[in-house]
Amino acid sequence: MADALLAWDAAAGAADLRIVTGDLAPDDGLQTAVVISLFSDARVEADLPPGQVDPRGWWGDAGTDDGTGSKLWLARPSKAQGALPARVEAWALEALQWLLDDAAATAVEALAEWGARNRLDLLVTVTLPAGDRREYTFNDLLTAA
Repeated sequence: MADALLAWDAAAGAADLRIVTGDLAPDDGLQTAVVISLFSDARVEADLPPGQVDPRGWWGDAGTDDGTGSKLWLARPSKAQGALPARVEAWALEALQWLLDDAAATAVEALAEWGARNRLDLLVTVTLPAGDRREYTFNDLLTAA
């Protein structure tokens, strides 16, 4: 049985369910898992940005060592634009590490770069155990300051 597809909408800056011919679009689960992993806010106890007091995170992670989501919510345009893509790549790989730990993938790659209109884009490539590669592109994550 297929999962409902949770697809990234760059224009809205959010993910949403897709409807196809009056029904939920199906997904084998991988794209939806990647979207949830990347765009759910991971809890951050230390190193909150200035003025930020909410550590975010999912309440269901309370009392566990495992966390849901990523630290992508910490990405804010700054004067250090050159360092931001590397941080975004590291946060994406950290959020998707569970795919490797659970043997759902044999490799996960993340490439963040400044694209058109000074917007940060993220390309995630997941290699499945059978060798198939799936690419997921998330455009316009944020705009350069």
